[in-house]
Amino acid sequence: MLFIVFLIALAVLGPSYWAYDKAFSSRKTKGRDDLDFKFKGQMLENKDRIVGLIRDLKERPFEEVETVSFDGMTLRGSFYHQNDSSPVAICFHGWNGTARRDFSGGAAILLNAGYNVILVDERGQGKSDGQVMSFGINERRDVQSWAEYAFRRFGPERPVFLVGVSMGAAAVLMAADLPLPESVKGIIADSPYDSPYEIIEKVAVKDLGLPKALMFYAKLGAKVFGRFDLEDIKASDCLRRSDLPVLIIHGLADGFVPAYMSKKAADVRPDIVKRITFEGAEHGMSFIVDPARYRRETLDFLSEILDRI
Repeated sequence: MLFIVFLIALAVLGPSYWAYDKAFSSRKTKGRDDLDFKFKGQMLENKDRIVGLIRDLKERPFEEVETVSFDGMTLRGSFYHQNDSSPVAICFHGWNGTARRDFSGGAAILLNAGYNVILVDERGQGKSDGQVMSFGINERRDVQSWAEYAFRRFGPERPVFLVGVSMGAAAVLMAADLPLPESVKGIIADSPYDSPYEIIEKVAVKDLGLPKALMFYAKLGAKVFGRFDLEDIKASDCLRRSDLPVLIIHGLADGFVPAYMSKKAADVRPDIVKRITFEGAEHGMSFIVDPARYRRETLDFLSEILDRI
């Protein structure tokens, strides 16, 4: 009987660990160079411009900074100092991304406008500890840790904005209902999804054609091996419990995180959320498709909040 139970457990946990490793492990990509990725679609069409923006960020002077996560990990980032009195934007990149790649355009806009910028290495990526990404579930608590770091370092009077792209965008939205420091004044989320479960199902089942049964193993693997629940948190639920002003940006040609996913989050709180879309923009490429409008919309959003303080 014990042998039969062992075989059943192995038959369930084996595929669960495989699904967990494929979906959430960052072992193969952790610490890679900002230019070590495949250019395709609009990224390939604009390769020279994007590479130039990345190299500009790499060449700008910055300070290496770190904080500790809720579960004891050391989280690291790069602080670009502009002015002691300027607001601080804390930027969170996407799944299997790097901060300078994903914010090659957004960081330049903020820095050129005089904002101080912290480019965060998400847990399990870059120089931060860990080898697991949880699609925003644990990362949202890391957003809180970085906001508290900024509060301690810069004080309550220095406005702080939370900015994210893709998974980082979902994470900052999911952090909206956490007890953030009073210095946090607003959120910008570029290409976010509403639900970790939904985006994994979309990529695995709809894009890759894998059987829907795989989601059972992915969810079980996340619970058993990662100790997080893919269906526990949605950005829309977090926004319902928040009063922070939010700007959501999404490209209508986004084939990775379809634009309807961010609309779900925006629709629950039209009183605090402004959502803008960019025709023809692929995933995270709105700033490439229409840089003048992207710059205007983001800086106007930030300025309106600062004017009210």
